[in-house]
Amino acid sequence: MTIAPGGSDSGGSGSGGSGSDSATPPNPYGAYPAAEGLGGVAAPLLAAAAATLLGLVLQIEASLRWPGLALLLLAVATVLMLRVVQCNARARGYAVTPGEALAWYPDADDPERRRVVFAELERHRAAWRFWIGSARRHYNLGVLFLLLGTMVTMVPADSAALTPARWLAIGVIGLGCAAEVLAVLLDRRRPAWWSRWWAVEPGLRWYARLPARAVRWAAPPDPPVPPARPAGSAGGPLVP
Repeated sequence: MTIAPGGSDSGGSGSGGSGSDSATPPNPYGAYPAAEGLGGVAAPLLAAAAATLLGLVLQIEASLRWPGLALLLLAVATVLMLRVVQCNARARGYAVTPGEALAWYPDADDPERRRVVFAELERHRAAWRFWIGSARRHYNLGVLFLLLGTMVTMVPADSAALTPARWLAIGVIGLGCAAEVLAVLLDRRRPAWWSRWWAVEPGLRWYARLPARAVRWAAPPDPPVPPARPAGSAGGPLVP
């Protein structure tokens, strides 16, 4: 699972600076609550799940083939998820909207006050993106180690207990690990063509499109933004 920090990359009108009279909105607009869902809800639950599996492995380690490796992987997953919670807590201090910031000042309508507040909000947004980026990276790695630990835990000490159904379950989690590795790698560097995921490759048969579609399923990019049209023209979205 990946989540990109908010913020417009193109600047444009309304971007911060010493002479700006408005603040740059997060991109997407719901970036703040989305990040809170990752660091405030999902990460604590996954940390609890990893800690529960740690206790389970300690109880049944005699029946596992690699109990030490399972303990190591699950311990790393627990620490990474707790780190997500910490990074998210730091980021929450910077997730402030213009209305919330201006509410602290009785002279909020003063142009100079608004200029200073909006400049501060731009610095807050940069700090928020830093901490959320760190939380996202720790989260992706935590999910990967949790999947690896779960997969190792499913391997029994007795080879006779490796039934086809168990092999299938291990393989499914292995595919999840591969998808998470791909998501982590693409989160660090996404090629330019990644944003054209919605386009259907022309001239290719369905089986030739399967690898690309599998990659896009594992690490989906953001959907395209419809191009703006001149105000007053027919059809399509209006220019803001």
